[in-house]
Amino acid sequence: MAGDIVVSIVTILVVIALFVPMLFSRRLHYALGGIILLAIGTLTILFESGKTGFDVGEYPILHYAVYFFIVLAGKDLLKEGFKEKESVLKYPSIVLGIVLVVLTTIPTLNKLHVIDWAIPKYSPIIDGILYVVSGVFLLVGIFTLFAEHKE
Repeated sequence: MAGDIVVSIVTILVVIALFVPMLFSRRLHYALGGIILLAIGTLTILFESGKTGFDVGEYPILHYAVYFFIVLAGKDLLKEGFKEKESVLKYPSIVLGIVLVVLTTIPTLNKLHVIDWAIPKYSPIIDGILYVVSGVFLLVGIFTLFAEHKE
């Protein structure tokens, strides 16, 4: 009983922590978003390789909050990719944004029986690696924002 209350409180706090970055400026939003994506990706990789017992999917509200956050991060990558003028990161950001949104949305919609087709099964470690790379791209995007304001 007491354990369930603690788990519920921790879950709510984590969900709040996932969405607080959206309240800040773009730079801070991307920095916190990148760090959170790095953490989610690292936790996924560690869980799938057996190094930790914490699974994000074990707690439904946390699971869907993380997926929602990943879709928002994909949107940010996509938006910033289109805004960049002539950067090496332009097209990789666009592709990563689309891949994040598609690989997160389609399986979730399939699990909820909203759509009846799915992406073929693949290792969750691929998701973890994708989250880590996307987090790095968001963090690198901060420096692009700094460069825009210097000009």
